[in-house]
Amino acid sequence: MARGAASHPNVYDTAEDGFFAAPLSQDDERAGSARCYLTAPVRARRNLEIMANTRALRVTFDGTRVAGVVIEQAGEEKTIAAREVVVSAGAIHSPALLLHSGIGPAEDLRKLGITIAADRPGVGRNYQNHAQLHLSMTLKPGSRLPAAAQHYIMTGLRFSSGLEGCAAGDLFHYFTGRVSNKPFGRRMAMVAAALYGPVSRGVVALRSSDPNASLNVEKRLLSDPLDAQRMIIAARHAESLLLDPTVRGCFEEIYLMPRQAPLRLINGSGLLGAAKAVGAAAVLASPGRLRRAVIGAAIKPGRLIADESAIYPMADDEILDACGAMFHPSSTCAIGAADNPMAVVDPKCRVYGIEGLRVADASVMPSIVSANTNIPTVMIAERVADFIRSPR
Repeated sequence: MARGAASHPNVYDTAEDGFFAAPLSQDDERAGSARCYLTAPVRARRNLEIMANTRALRVTFDGTRVAGVVIEQAGEEKTIAAREVVVSAGAIHSPALLLHSGIGPAEDLRKLGITIAADRPGVGRNYQNHAQLHLSMTLKPGSRLPAAAQHYIMTGLRFSSGLEGCAAGDLFHYFTGRVSNKPFGRRMAMVAAALYGPVSRGVVALRSSDPNASLNVEKRLLSDPLDAQRMIIAARHAESLLLDPTVRGCFEEIYLMPRQAPLRLINGSGLLGAAKAVGAAAVLASPGRLRRAVIGAAIKPGRLIADESAIYPMADDEILDACGAMFHPSSTCAIGAADNPMAVVDPKCRVYGIEGLRVADASVMPSIVSANTNIPTVMIAERVADFIRSPR
């Protein structure tokens, strides 16, 4: 706020840049889609069957109309007949399911021996995600949050790169008040720098006609120079905030974290999680030189970038090497006009060339939203439900 950034009481009320309290999808426990939609009364419905430990392998057809789905349970394949099928496996596995079913780039599928059901070159193309990196800080005792105020993501900051051709609000920070719900967690905090308006596009493709084979996922996060430039801007902005004298005094050290999701380094469940928690608490309570040595070794190729005595600046290449993908894959079965060869579904999420088949997840986004993808994906599902109820 000292730098002129606005503070918004409710981020949903404005599209302007500024700070805001992060909305949390939880009360006593995380409010995921299954918990909110598959309530006890819903689960008791006679026309609903939930099949756990089941994989969808491919969709079947009668000519150009959907006929059912081939599934696998306990190593055995079965076919479920259906007049309408909704694919909702996410932006990685929804296109994979369509490709295994013969919907996709005809030339590529023929090379794998897959019978063509619909030639749609856009299936698996246009992959997008938000790129991010993390800076982690060891907090001085007076800067640690009380237990009642501990949350994972506390605050967000939406801001703009200001580069020509880039939309406002294309960059983002989120501020993490703790790195674990275990006691050592409030001794550390994190700031993430993220690109929320990327233009780079990747691809999801099959390696084999075998549904058990691994996929070829080329994220190409910063392949467009404009994205790399803006990611550096976002990281430098976070760095400048943390190194501001009024903020830096809250921390003992600041670290550039590696590309691997950083919380996995110190969190876990069961005996391993308990051992990690004990180890993390011991390291954070150790003398500064020992603490820096142990953390530095654990986070390589990440490293210390500031302590109480010195600053060790990040190079641009280090910033780009530390960038990884958020949990927001999208756009691999994009909505578009029928004459657009890269479009996979129409505005009602119906797959072009096949009757009775829809896709309902983040893969149908023509381009990734400049926000977290959870709520927009729920909105897509709600709209598809409306389309099914009102087919005209």
